[in-house]
This record gives sequence, structure tokens and C-alpha cells, in this order.
Amino acid sequence: MPRSRQHHRLLPLLLLLLLWLHVEGFQQVYYKRQFSEARTVVGQFTNYTTSTIRCASLCSSVSCLAWSWDSAKGECLVYTYLEGLIQSASSTCSTYLPLHTFIPLRPAGVWSWFEAKVGCNSIWATMAYVSDATERLLLEKKLGSAYFVGLKKTWDNMWQDPSGTTVADPMWGPGYPTTEKCTMYESGLRDVDCFDKFALVVICIVTP
Repeated sequence: MPRSRQHHRLLPLLLLLLLWLHVEGFQQVYYKRQFSEARTVVGQFTNYTTSTIRCASLCSSVSCLAWSWDSAKGECLVYTYLEGLIQSASSTCSTYLPLHTFIPLRPAGVWSWFEAKVGCNSIWATMAYVSDATERLLLEKKLGSAYFVGLKKTWDNMWQDPSGTTVADPMWGPGYPTTEKCTMYESGLRDVDCFDKFALVVICIVTP
């Protein structure tokens, strides 16, 4: 076979390889595959029939909270609302969450701080601690809701974020802290009983 024909046949394969590398690179930089093996997230989504790279791009364009891709069906689900639950899915479905982004989870009813923490863990994320006071307020306005904060009192009365770092000055709201061990934000940082239940959002974050 002439060498030029061999090159023509190899070119589509090379293009497919480059496309695959681009998709994998894009997904690894901006998203992390959290679920495969017949599990996925629970929430509100828009359904598209498209390619995997288009699915990731659709998620980016609407600042989604998660997206899933079913390779057998060519089906893309873009989530804009998440609950702290997981559910069964097709074995060909993979679900991705954005990296280094605050992801709000909403309860089906009410939950405690500990239950909200478990909600984050259920999607393989961590309850987030928002350290900047201005960002806390903007987040409350964006969510339209108060929210649980990843900050908890230790046995020696110090306050630690989810990484185990001691926070010397959490910048409390007026009149706080009191004597409780967990935290929420509602027009200021407050300490709350870890087992009291509220209809609050919890902020999660995914890291590589």
C-alpha cells in the first residue's frame, strides 16, 4: 500500500486520539469523576443527547453542580440542584463534579449539622468552610438561604475547619459564639447544636 494512503488512514485515528486526550485533560482539570459502577447523584437536571465533551461544556456554560454521561445511551444529564443522596444508575454511567467549587446540597426536609456533613460525604465531597466574611454574605444572597458551615469546636474549645486547621478568629456574628459546637451562617456566623435540625443548605467542596 502506498505510504500516502497509510497516512490518510492514520489521520482519523490520530484526530480521535487527540480529541480523547483533550476531553480527558479538560475533565481532569475542571471536574472529578465521583461516581461510576451504577451509582449517581440525586437532583434536578436537564437531559441532552450529545457527546461527552459537549456534556462537560454544557455544564461549564450553566455553572452546573454535576454532570453525568451514559456512554451506552449517549445521554448527558446536567444538574443544577443536588440533594445529599445517591441513587442507582446504569453501569455505563459516570458522574462528574466540579473541582474547587462550592457545591450546595439541599435537604429533602430538615437535617442536622452532622447529617449535612454526611450528605457531603455521600457525594465524596467535604463540608466547606468559607473563611472570607464578604464571600459568606455573597454566598447567602446567591443561595437565598442560610447554610451550614464546616467549622466545629474541638474538645479543648478550639474551632477547626474540615482539614483540621485551627481557626483562631472565625469572625462571628453579633452575640456569638455561645456554648454550642457546630456552625451555620445566617446574616453572620453562628454556633448551633450539632443535632438540632434545620431546613438549611450545606456547602460542599470537591478536591482532587
